[in-house]
Amino acid sequence: NPAVRPDPDYKKAVLNLSQKHGVNTDSLVLEKNYYSALNVVLRALKARCTTAVAPCTTTCRDICRMNNCDVLSYVLQERKNFKFDGDDFLEKLGGRTDTVILSNPNNATGRVITNEDIELILDYCLSKGIYVIVDETYMDFVPDGQSCVNMISRYYNLVVIRSLAEYYNLSGIGAAYVISCP
Repeated sequence: NPAVRPDPDYKKAVLNLSQKHGVNTDSLVLEKNYYSALNVVLRALKARCTTAVAPCTTTCRDICRMNNCDVLSYVLQERKNFKFDGDDFLEKLGGRTDTVILSNPNNATGRVITNEDIELILDYCLSKGIYVIVDETYMDFVPDGQSCVNMISRYYNLVVIRSLAEYYNLSGIGAAYVISCP
């Protein structure tokens, strides 16, 4: 038997994940954790001003700032039960924004953004040259998952970050991956 050697490019993992999500392997990049994935994405997009939906993790803001990216907040209202409103979001979107970060479901509230709102934002942002990063770390916990991975082929401005750590209880490994158009 030939010696089993580690696969430094994680080709088998990338192949399995691309098959799971129905995307080409060149649309998927595996990273060591969520933080590394977001860092890679922000650098690749050369983000300078991000609008992030709050509440969100401070890590998201920290990674943006580490990449010299200003962070503007769109704050979900408790009096509205933290429901996301796509039209209101677009109304308040800052003019300097070149990147949007949405957590779906929201990391702090558990609220899911509808695919209709995601598409509304993607259409608007596409017309303005704004990239949309959707953090789907907890999407596997949503019944009848409403992932927007299937929108990748229609929107070159969409980047989805997924994680294996939470759903598969791999916090020690922390693997995350990015799905986007090649």
